Amino acid sequence: MSKKLGIIGGMGPKATSIFFSNIINKTVATNDREHLEMIILNDTKIPDRTAAIEGGEYQPLLNQLISDVRILESLKVDNIAMPCNTSCFFIEELQSQTNIPIINMVEETAKHIANISEKQNVTVGILATNGTIKSQLYTNALQKYGIKCIEPDDVLQDHVMNLIYNQIKKNGHGNISDFNYVLDRMIKYGCNYVILGCTELSYFNHNYFISDYCIDALEVLTKVSIELSNKEYKKTLVLQN
Repeated sequence: MSKKLGIIGGMGPKATSIFFSNIINKTVATNDREHLEMIILNDTKIPDRTAAIEGGEYQPLLNQLISDVRILESLKVDNIAMPCNTSCFFIEELQSQTNIPIINMVEETAKHIANISEKQNVTVGILATNGTIKSQLYTNALQKYGIKCIEPDDVLQDHVMNLIYNQIKKNGHGNISDFNYVLDRMIKYGCNYVILGCTELSYFNHNYFISDYCIDALEVLTKVSIELSNKEYKKTLVLQN
């Protein structure tokens, strides 16, 4: 029997729309009724996650997220997905407030990399917001599997934040040349894989053919969400132009 997926979206809206499109495109279905039943709560009132982590003011953000969880509980969802990497910083507190499983995209992405690397020595680069970098979300998750991590230096991190905030969040699109510059620098640092650890960066995977070095955390969340909903994940690539 299929299960209903609840989505806490709005972090940001572009990333939420890509996640929804991913699920539609990657679910094996021959008609409308074979697709997932989803409740998307596109809550744009959620405070900025990086600002909360850097400023140490968590409670307004937590209160909003807990309120969203309560709404999804009332709508009888079976699992909850949050298409926002930085929000995973708060996932333990959120999970303590509900019996509905909340999918941790950071942990699932680390597990995915551990599986595809087949326990070989690999180095993984992390492209993410300042909040995700500061909180060491990916570093801690990957270190459980003995995987070495590399974060951008301060100058390159400014380029990453520009892609996320000044391009995709602000304008709804990003410059692929700017993205490739950041990616090339990480590969030169010695990375075998580079995590797109901010869902805004998934814009590039959604709209372009990008390097095989890239591991899109939103794509991992898509796969896990489909499978936990008792549906089949379509392995073939569907590129949106």
